[in-house]
Amino acid sequence: MAEDGRAEARQRARERAARHRQAVIRRRRVVAGLVGVVLIAISAYGLVDVAIGGGTSSAGRGGGGSSSSGGTRSACNVLHLHGGLVVTPLRSAGGTCQSVSRMALYTCPATPSIPTLTAAEGGVSHRYLGGRLATAVEKQPAGLELLGAAGPVKVYRRPATGAVYVRDHGGLTRWLTTPAAAVPATPSVYFLGDSVMLGAEQWMKGDLGHRWTVDFDAHVDRSTAQGLGIVAAHHGHLGDAAVIQLGTNDGGRPGYYIGQVDRVLQSLHGMPLVVWLTIAHARPYYSVDDHLLRSAVARFPNAVVADWADVAKPADVYSDGLHLTPAGGRAMARLAATTLDTWRQAALGAAARGCAQRVAAAHS
Repeated sequence: MAEDGRAEARQRARERAARHRQAVIRRRRVVAGLVGVVLIAISAYGLVDVAIGGGTSSAGRGGGGSSSSGGTRSACNVLHLHGGLVVTPLRSAGGTCQSVSRMALYTCPATPSIPTLTAAEGGVSHRYLGGRLATAVEKQPAGLELLGAAGPVKVYRRPATGAVYVRDHGGLTRWLTTPAAAVPATPSVYFLGDSVMLGAEQWMKGDLGHRWTVDFDAHVDRSTAQGLGIVAAHHGHLGDAAVIQLGTNDGGRPGYYIGQVDRVLQSLHGMPLVVWLTIAHARPYYSVDDHLLRSAVARFPNAVVADWADVAKPADVYSDGLHLTPAGGRAMARLAATTLDTWRQAALGAAARGCAQRVAAAHS
């Protein structure tokens, strides 16, 4: 009996720790979504960049990009382009203001909640998306290289994976890499899940059918290992995007589950977008699974978490706490559609491409 009590106490402690971690992640998401607001404030008030070498920062008006005394540097010239597009250049690790055609942070008016980083390398321009498409990172990965800074925002890249990380007052986030190759105007999405996802099938197909080509593959009792087998059978090519809901049937073994997640994400590293849904916390170990999932997704620059556990309401699930009621089916479909459509608009939309082209053609 005493051992049972100690085991129960340990389990409660793990649950409290998992809830705390989720609260921290939610706060980081809010701050990540405000990066664009921070950049606008930089342009509006002429804040100076934090000296990369560790100097202090100060505020001033106008500041054209020259260095000032006392270890601070004035802000690089912010550009105001046609259509309300505000572009903030980054100061390089060496201290110089970089041309916005080479590297800059901006928020396209068409997607105001998604701040964007553009970086040109080897004659090719790459874009990285923040806000709700960024993933919070608890521990800074090894080998990050500083690309530049703008006010309180610092940008890093990990050469080993090509992933871009942004640090601000809310912590470190890994931004989502946009595809380098062309994606069709009506992209394809592959839904891969178990019996939980089955409850959302009609709404997922109905909500996305006129904007996406939908392939739906969910099956009762499917494990993550079985999902990996399906990915392998397709040689890692499931279309332009994949939405994955797996882990419910992995038997409460977080270590095993996350190993399978990592293998799935490795197999899908060449896809433009992978969205992985968290698991509703009907069992204590699912919160541990979700914490490990976020850490795994953060390592892959084409992947993002859609937090079903955070948005699901009691009325969305039946008495087992997992399987979806009709209300839950609509809610999960809405979550998936919002994530997919936000990415589609910010990465592929004509307005977003137009913003990127104007930035690439600009001169600071």
